[in-house]
Amino acid sequence: MDSSKFKVKTGENLFKDILFVKHKELERVSEHSVYRSSCLVCKTGILPVCRDQKTFELIPDDNCLLCGQRYHYTDFESMP
Repeated sequence: MDSSKFKVKTGENLFKDILFVKHKELERVSEHSVYRSSCLVCKTGILPVCRDQKTFELIPDDNCLLCGQRYHYTDFESMP
């Protein structure tokens, strides 16, 4: 992905405070996506919903693939 076409610089929000949000209230990238949401900060990046690297289980911490903004899902236990 060529990030030069976006107004946000890649990773520019990586070290900002973590945002605590409800996953169910985020806007989905498409109607076919249960998990992938749009970033609230840069509006262009995607929140994929991260998985544990060993067990592949969903984890409540996530970050935008473009701007790096970190998120924590407060409604993680009720996610599908």
